[in-house]
Amino acid sequence: MNRLIFFLIIISFISCEKTTDYKRIIQNDSDYDIWIINPYYRALDSTNTFTECREIVLDSIAVARKTSYVLEVVNTNRSVDFHADCPFICLDTLETRIHNRDSLRLNINLYPSDSNWVYTVFQEGEKGSCECRLIITNSSIE
Repeated sequence: MNRLIFFLIIISFISCEKTTDYKRIIQNDSDYDIWIINPYYRALDSTNTFTECREIVLDSIAVARKTSYVLEVVNTNRSVDFHADCPFICLDTLETRIHNRDSLRLNINLYPSDSNWVYTVFQEGEKGSCECRLIITNSSIE
């Protein structure tokens, strides 16, 4: 009986932990397919500080026109306010290429602190939820 009570107390403490679901999303509203490239790709990198980063295996991904792609989904023990400046968690350096259009370039920066990222809070509080979204349009490509 004592073990059961101890187990229930431990479970209640674990469930009280403050967590935030955080996503970084690239939304491609342009007429072009865009490649997102991770130049520092290292599969299952054990040197990252966040354990979620050890599972990132993104080498490159094509974000088709009129679609979106979730770059990162992490559950952190930080408040939603911590994510207001759209920090990267695992993918800190990304490059782009316009599919089959070598003469075109994306004229916005994918770096999280760029003002083109839009921060949205879906749920405040200890079990919060937020996202940062970068919307790419035809005017973002030159």
